Amino acid sequence: MSVDGTGNTDRDDFYNLLAIWLQRIEQDIRHTFTFESEETLYNDEGESHIIGNVDILLTLCEHYDEMPVTIRDLSEVVHWKTEYLTTFDKTIHAYAQTPGYIEKRRSVIIETFDKLYELVKENFEY
Repeated sequence: MSVDGTGNTDRDDFYNLLAIWLQRIEQDIRHTFTFESEETLYNDEGESHIIGNVDILLTLCEHYDEMPVTIRDLSEVVHWKTEYLTTFDKTIHAYAQTPGYIEKRRSVIIETFDKLYELVKENFEY
C-alpha cells in the first residue's frame, strides 16, 4: 500500500475499493439486462438498475478521473442503449405523467448512454 498524502484518496487502497464498486455497478447493469423482461425493463428495476447505475458509474468515473473496470466494448454500450430505448418506446406510454415527458425523458436516457459510450471510447478503443 502506498500513501502519497493526507487526502481521502491518497491511498492505493482507496482506488482498489473504487474499482470494486465500479465493477459491482457494471455487473448490476448486465444482470438487469439479462434478467428483466422486455415488459419490465423500464418500469421495474430497469430504470434504476440500468439508467441509475449508469449515471452513478459516470459520476464516480468523472469525479475520480477513473474509467469503467469491465466495460471495454463500444458495441456493448450501443446494444444496451438500443435495447433500453426499444423497451422504453414500447412501454413508456403507460407511465407518462405530463405532456412532453416522454420526449424529455428519452433525451436524458440517450444523453446518459452517449456519455458512457464516450467514456469507454476515450479509454479503451484503439
